[in-house]
Amino acid sequence: MTKPIVLPSQKQITLDKEIFGNELFYSVENGHIYEVSTFISIILGQYNDARLLLLLRYFGADRLKPYVLREKNIDLLKKFNKHVTYLKK
Repeated sequence: MTKPIVLPSQKQITLDKEIFGNELFYSVENGHIYEVSTFISIILGQYNDARLLLLLRYFGADRLKPYVLREKNIDLLKKFNKHVTYLKK
């Protein structure tokens, strides 16, 4: 698996709408700073495969897993595990 782009010690992320899409952040300006936990929760609230892979790429499986478990969504957990297994190959 690749090394996460966002370091575990990093507590904030700057929004890039070209990467994460405008539809979730239509009322927020590009470049807005989010707390990592808030940002992950927003993305997981309306996840799809592409967004889930972006989160894995940015934050890594270890940092993302507690947020996935907190959602208590079996479909999300299955997709998360599937993507993690694929990335480890």
